[in-house]
Amino acid sequence: MYNYAGAANGAKAKANPEAKFASSALRDDMDSYYITPCNAKSGKWLTVELSEEAAVTAVVLANYEFHSSGVREFELWGTAHFNTQDGWARLGRYRADNIREPQTFVLPRGTWTKFIQIRMMGYYGHFHFCTLSLFRVHGKDAKQTLKEEMEAISMEVQEVEEILRDAAAVEEAEAVAEKEAAV
Repeated sequence: MYNYAGAANGAKAKANPEAKFASSALRDDMDSYYITPCNAKSGKWLTVELSEEAAVTAVVLANYEFHSSGVREFELWGTAHFNTQDGWARLGRYRADNIREPQTFVLPRGTWTKFIQIRMMGYYGHFHFCTLSLFRVHGKDAKQTLKEEMEAISMEVQEVEEILRDAAAVEEAEAVAEKEAAV
């Protein structure tokens, strides 16, 4: 499954001012991670410019660090155009388990997004630092979405044509029956 937040795919990351190594969460490297003080005054957030605009359907999070606090509650926000506040829409609020393996969170509907932000609201543990080892974004690009929509429309057209054929056959049978009854 394509990762729109993969550094290798061209995604870029920006984080709260107190944080370090924001782009580390975009790599599949268990030994690197986004790190921020858990009591960061500006909040704990990571904004990712996806490799391309996509209808986001799921995100994957992981924290492999043992001596740091891991994400518990978080919100996902998205926008098609980056600016400070306007245009950001909340995609959902989630709760992660306290485990050291990737966790997938499915979004209720695919929202077109170019920039996605994870706002970490709560953490497990009482360490000074909070970390995020992995952040992936999955979804559908415009071509895939258009193909699925065209297939759905084609199926609807086939259903309507079948209904019209059935209706025409019924009308024809009724007309024949009327002629026979008149004779």
